[in-house]
Amino acid sequence: MTYRVLLIGMEGLQENLKGLDVKIEKTTWEYLTPLYWYDMVIVDNTSVNSKTARIAIKTRNEFQEFVKHGGILVCLCCRPKKYGGYKSYGWLPRPLSSKVKIIASEAHSLKIKRSLLDKFLDRQRDNINVECHFRDIRDIPNAEVIATTGLEEVIAFSMELGGGKVICLPQFKNKKLFLENWLEIWISRKPDWVEKYQYEEKGELLVKLKTINILEKLLYGNDRELCKAVAEAFRILGFEVKMGGRGAEPDIYIRYGSFTGIVEVKGLKTHADRDDMRALLDYYDANVDKHPALKGIFVVNHYRRIEPKKKEKPYTDGAMELAQRKGFCLITTTDLYFAMEDALNDSSLQEELRKKIMDGIGLIKLA
Repeated sequence: MTYRVLLIGMEGLQENLKGLDVKIEKTTWEYLTPLYWYDMVIVDNTSVNSKTARIAIKTRNEFQEFVKHGGILVCLCCRPKKYGGYKSYGWLPRPLSSKVKIIASEAHSLKIKRSLLDKFLDRQRDNINVECHFRDIRDIPNAEVIATTGLEEVIAFSMELGGGKVICLPQFKNKKLFLENWLEIWISRKPDWVEKYQYEEKGELLVKLKTINILEKLLYGNDRELCKAVAEAFRILGFEVKMGGRGAEPDIYIRYGSFTGIVEVKGLKTHADRDDMRALLDYYDANVDKHPALKGIFVVNHYRRIEPKKKEKPYTDGAMELAQRKGFCLITTTDLYFAMEDALNDSSLQEELRKKIMDGIGLIKLA
């Protein structure tokens, strides 16, 4: 099974993980995805700043549950800071966030304790950059000191919590080197000759899995990644798909025979209203005289940070009225996601779903 890793605050990192069965995703605090999808979450704590501190602290319970249910949470620690009363380490699961005191310091000596990570730290010795140490770690149950300064100040430790573990490490000068070496500890590297002995069905399954990973963004994605997921769904349904450019163009163009559709996609924190549909409306009005059969399609990931079954209504009455008047088709990404599961399992459903989109006016139900 592929090991899934989420990196928070490390968007620019270019890793090389050839041979490791691992899926890396990167995000920021503003666009944090559901943690339960991952096996390991690695946070660069330099990403907690005046803009993101409040957001990070609000997610503490999510990190707590992630670790308790078997997740590995890794924090790359930097100098502690305060932002208007918010501590930059306030997002760590309890008891770390409430009991551990983090102190800014530098250290040039490193004492590595015997642990599962001692060989890793020894190889990374020249790559380590100590910016802080931790007090009161030895008073916490299930905590293990991994490394100290020459003065026995704790600079790296792990703590078991439920079925998982929290690991706090120093900063690393070369994070690419850190990540590549770090993941080798948790994941077995696959030798090149394995490719000769793969089951014939594996290629087909890998293609399907890649598609499913893209479609999962329908549940929580935003901006360009959400557009790509919607485009993939339309491809599965047999449409010819072209991604739009930036600016005044629609997000997606779709065609099937003589049918032409323009698609606008949005991820929203609430529902979609008439203003959210403005770009679609403007492009439609500017081009419908040239293409009388042009169809406007609006796809929304409404309440995108909320679990699908807990979401409220996706469109306002004003948006619904506009769709009826202009003949627009309204879709939710949640509905599209579950419809794709049916379509992937039974290709005979693709024609029916495609027809619903082409003929539908107002909010349509696919799944």
